[in-house]
Order: sequence, then C-alpha cells, then structure tokens
Amino acid sequence: MNQTKQKTNGTEIPGRMRCLSNSERLWLWSPAANVVVAARIIGDVSETGLMTAINAVRRMHPLLGAKVIFDDHHDAWLSTDKVPETALRIAPRSSETQWFEEIRHENRIPFEPEIRPMIRFVLVYSPQVSELVVFASHSICDGDALAILIRDILVCYANPTKEVQVLQPLNLEDCLPKEKFSLAGLIAKIFITHYNRQWKEGPYYFTQADFNEIHKAYWDRTQYNIALIQLEPEETSVLAAKCRENGVTITSASTAAFLAAYRISLGRFPRTGGSYG
Repeated sequence: MNQTKQKTNGTEIPGRMRCLSNSERLWLWSPAANVVVAARIIGDVSETGLMTAINAVRRMHPLLGAKVIFDDHHDAWLSTDKVPETALRIAPRSSETQWFEEIRHENRIPFEPEIRPMIRFVLVYSPQVSELVVFASHSICDGDALAILIRDILVCYANPTKEVQVLQPLNLEDCLPKEKFSLAGLIAKIFITHYNRQWKEGPYYFTQADFNEIHKAYWDRTQYNIALIQLEPEETSVLAAKCRENGVTITSASTAAFLAAYRISLGRFPRTGGSYG
C-alpha cells in the first residue's frame, strides 16, 4: 500500500456498490462469524424453480451477488463485477436433523470474499419435506435479514413472474446508535490510535491464504451442538402475544430465556469473556 496516495471514493472499482464499514469489516476474516437460518418446506420443491427464485432475489438484494475488492489503501469495496452465480447445493434428506449436519459441513468451508458471494444455499431435499438452509457471512447480514431473505425467495418461488424492486443495502453504522462520550471509550480510542500508529510502521494485511489457515485451525479444534426446541402453533401465538404486550421482539425474548436457562443450569457467565450463540 502506498501511504502517500490520497484516498478516493472508489470510482476506480468496477461494479462498485459501497465501502464496507469498520463494523462490517470486523467480521470479514473471522472463522466464527457465520450466520445460518433454515426453513422447513412442506411439499415438493423444484431445483430449477428454486434457483430461478434465488436469482430473482439476488437482483432484489444486491449483496447476494457481491464480492469484495480491496483498493490501494486496502479499503474493502463491495462489487458486483464478474461475480459467479450464487451457490445452491442439493443434499438428499435422510433424517429430521440432517439440516444441522449440513450446517456443520458448511461451517468448515471458508468463504472466498474476493472471488464469489459471501452466501451459500443448501436444499436438504425429499419430495415430501425439505429444508432450505442459508449460510452467510456476518459482514453482509444478520439472522433477521436471512429470515426476510428466505421469505422473499419463497414468494418469488410461488410467483416466478413477480417483478422485483432493487433494495440497496444499508450501511450497518447508519443503523447503530450514536456513540456517547465516556471515559472508557476515550481511553479505548487512545490505545487504538497508539497501536494503529505502530502498525503503520510495518503494516500487514490478511490474505485468503491466511484466512484459510486460521479457519482450518479454528474448526479443527471447535465443535458445537444444538438443542432442538419446537413450539406448537398455540405456544407460538402465546409467545408472540406476550412479546407484543411487553414491546419486545421474539428474538429478544428468546435470547433472554436462553440466558436465564444458562444461569439456572450453569451459573453466571465466566468473566474471562467468550461468545455464546
């Protein structure tokens, strides 16, 4: 990188959409920053029809067809230039929980953000019941966004002639509350500025090869499981009504319930940090 060059607005980037914000780029090279949502579909599903719907939604949500291009300053730009098709893999359905095994499998495959989209689809298929699993990088979405994406795909699948409206992706930092002054925040900025100056004396940038090594090392020593909890329609209705009554989302209520269950079962969270999901 040439530090003397003046930054541009990315006009030299082919297919430029916008620059990844710091909050989004934070997850770009992280092996544990994947987001997954699965939807169960009753009835037969056409692979051709599903791919047609995915392509339609890719036009609606441009991030489905975006890759990353780094400029001379190593700023990361989202681009739609010469991006391969969005991946859809078909896996024959052999059990009620196979979709989770497919998630485990996909977790071990690193994204290649400079080459192809940061999202993949798996259809766990049988003629009677299937699961559509959407697997994406947290740099471009969260769980709620993937749930909306699946809804849009199923709408387009049911109505292939539906016209789609292009929705430009929001910048994550525009959705975050403005940071208020705090002594801790000021101290953090001082340390960050200090270490940034040290880094600029001998900068190093992660490459795909670096990420592949980190990704493999992480998943070679990491294993996780899942507790499957299914609410009956009546229970779901009661939960939704209680959430509306108290002005909270179902996601917030579910998270609070899991945290309470953790504390009852295992005690307080350790003070050493870590992530729970």
